[in-house]
Amino acid sequence: ILFNMIWLYSMGRIAGDLLGDRRMLSLYVLGGIFGALTFVVFSQFFGFHGYSLGASGAVLAITVAAGVVAPEYRISLIFFETKLKFLILLV
Repeated sequence: ILFNMIWLYSMGRIAGDLLGDRRMLSLYVLGGIFGALTFVVFSQFFGFHGYSLGASGAVLAITVAAGVVAPEYRISLIFFETKLKFLILLV
């Protein structure tokens, strides 16, 4: 959960600056709903059982939205600097 919150803070600031803060809540909620529905569909097809807890789908939706809007945005990680589109491909 700590990694999700750190990731949400860093990507949310980028996406909030690019998309506007008013769109962030709807993007977060819709990303969470879509992530939960995707979990349910894949669990039915592949037969694994479990619970869908957390907000990883919502955080990933904000990350992908930031990467789609500004793929050339440069982000500095701990040891190196990269473009946001390469980071999105890694996630």
